[in-house]
Amino acid sequence: MNFSDLLRQQHQYLNTQHTKSLAARKLTLLRFKQMLEENEAKIYAAVHAGFDTFSHYKSVFKKPRLFEVPLKYPPYTPSKMSWIKRLLKLS
Repeated sequence: MNFSDLLRQQHQYLNTQHTKSLAARKLTLLRFKQMLEENEAKIYAAVHAGFDTFSHYKSVFKKPRLFEVPLKYPPYTPSKMSWIKRLLKLS
């Protein structure tokens, strides 16, 4: 059931209703509003699920701007390894 069908149903119901009281109309409008909100939520969930299905996450590496320690990047030369070992012993 799409949006136009719901509006058509609402219009037909309001026009064929025997009691034209304000309370009855408000109650009817409230019911249709709830139905529309539920359908909007379902549509949003379906679109979001489809987007997640056909997209992929990628990893992003952010480097700090001010101070960068070159010890954490390869190649790990013997001098770098000795510095890393020293730092690990301090911890």
